[in-house]
Amino acid sequence: FISINSIDSKTDFPRIKVIISAVDPEGRAIAGLDEGNIQVYEDGYMVNYVKIKNISSSTDNLHLAFAIDSSKSISAAFLEKIKNDAKGIVNSAGDHDRIALYRFNDKVVLLSSFTSNRLELMNGIKSVERHGSLTMLYDAVYDAIELVSRTKTARKGVVVFTDGKDEGSSVRPDDVIKFSRDAGVPVYFITSAPVKNRGEIGRIAKLTGGILIADGARDVAGLYRTILSRIRNTYEINYLSIVKRDSSKHDLEVRLKYGDIKDRHTQSFTTEKQL
Repeated sequence: FISINSIDSKTDFPRIKVIISAVDPEGRAIAGLDEGNIQVYEDGYMVNYVKIKNISSSTDNLHLAFAIDSSKSISAAFLEKIKNDAKGIVNSAGDHDRIALYRFNDKVVLLSSFTSNRLELMNGIKSVERHGSLTMLYDAVYDAIELVSRTKTARKGVVVFTDGKDEGSSVRPDDVIKFSRDAGVPVYFITSAPVKNRGEIGRIAKLTGGILIADGARDVAGLYRTILSRIRNTYEINYLSIVKRDSSKHDLEVRLKYGDIKDRHTQSFTTEKQL
């Protein structure tokens, strides 16, 4: 129900800024959270003087990067479903939201940089065809994170359409997770049964603040609304850190209590050593 999207511990330490998303059991954004609903812990100790504000109404555009699996490890029918799913998200995005488009097999190819031109995006998705002998999934996710990380907005994410197979990537899942968390870019996977490497891509999604959608039988439009709701509806938490500037890794835990909903999410951050 709660997800840490990013942690900024460097800009104005000891002040730390955390971006979170919160959703109800139906996947809808939770509105009206305040300091009474949120508790922050550093290395197991509760932090006082926490301030929270809703930045969902921010004028920041939504920035998404799509990565579409075009390898021959997926069937022609599954590729068509992937392309239709991607078009569904494009149609769900706002007029000023921006989407970039990658395809990947033996290599990772940027088909379109960030644009709000739906026709351009639809044509790019339509052009994707199956070919190649490898599936460089993790390389594609890494490249997409790198592109999204350049945007100066809290509302961003990477959406990967794949069967979960990786073959030939030069980076590992842990590289993807670390880069995603450092950049504050959640990774979402959309796939359908049978899912290859479900545990690995599920781990990437969970540890980066995204989700794995692996049930092709559910309402696709509803699932997209869940993703978009998590990215668009965000809160900013500001507080004074109680840890030292020691270049060590520290655990940040955010706890949510909202009616009957109770949840927590933990991520680590590093402070820069004081010279």
